[in-house]
Parts: sequence; C-alpha cells; structure tokens
Amino acid sequence: MKTQFEIILAASMALLATSCISISRQSFHKTDDFNPKGTFKVVTVNTNDLVLGKLEHQLALKGFTVIADNRVSGNVPVGMSTVTTFDSTYQVDNFRLVSMQIFENKEADYIIRYQVAQAASFTKTAYANLDIEVINAKTGRTEATYNFWQNPVMGWGKRRADKVLRQFVEALAGK
Repeated sequence: MKTQFEIILAASMALLATSCISISRQSFHKTDDFNPKGTFKVVTVNTNDLVLGKLEHQLALKGFTVIADNRVSGNVPVGMSTVTTFDSTYQVDNFRLVSMQIFENKEADYIIRYQVAQAASFTKTAYANLDIEVINAKTGRTEATYNFWQNPVMGWGKRRADKVLRQFVEALAGK
C-alpha cells in the first residue's frame, strides 16, 4: 500500500507534467474560389512585428508570388516630455510614426492580414495565438483562414513560429 507521501508526490508530478507540456490546435479553411496562382501582399500596422518577413519568406519558398508593401514605416524620436509625479520628475522620449514610399504601389490579388500573440519560451520564438485571413483584394471576401493556438505559458513542446507559418503556407498551397 502506498504512503500518503507517495500519493501526493505522484499527483503532484502528474499535475506538473500536464501543465508544462504544450498542447496546440490549428484550423484551416479555404474556399473553392481561392486562386493559388494569384499575387499576395502581407500587411501589418506593427512596425516591430517579425511575422511579416517570416510569412513573406515562407510564401516565396512555396512558389507564391509575393508583392512587397511599397512603404517603409517606423517610429522616429521627435523630442522629450517631462513627467512629474508627487515625488519625482523624469523625462520620456516622444515618438512619431513616419512612413515613406519607396516605390510605386503594386496591386495584389490577395491581402494577408494577421493577428499574433507571443508565447513564453526559453529557446525559441513561439506563438500563443495566430489568426490569418487571406482576403480577395477585388471582392473583399475572405477566401482562406487559419487559426493556431497553443498554451501561452512556459513549458515543453512549444511549436516553433517558423513551423506554424510553414504549416499555414503548405495548407494554402494544398500540400
């Protein structure tokens, strides 16, 4: 017969193991109207977002025609503001979003729009949640969607960001 300590230890180990192992889910849908031979433009409003470049790279690797955004945007320091509280005074940087056109706008058949939330990981870039829509630029209709979710807390078995994006592009290509 097991002692009370052994039972508590076994239950604790089981709880620890199940809470630290990442479980993921993904869902993909594509309509019959989707044209994989079309041109694709990935858009973002976050200038510090690495998903845009990674997603364009995966699309190009699979043979999709990628049209780059014709603007470069970034936050530029434009001065300082003084903040005073009841016990201290300090200065903070002010930034302004600057956007510059680098070539004439090229139309694309599809716009890829996404939202992402990062997951905690010691060793890799990982997403807790990634939602992607592939929108027909002429009709405004969403012709493909992808959702990926995994546990956002620290743990083992997190799926790498590059792998998640590759799986989306492979599903888009029909592979």
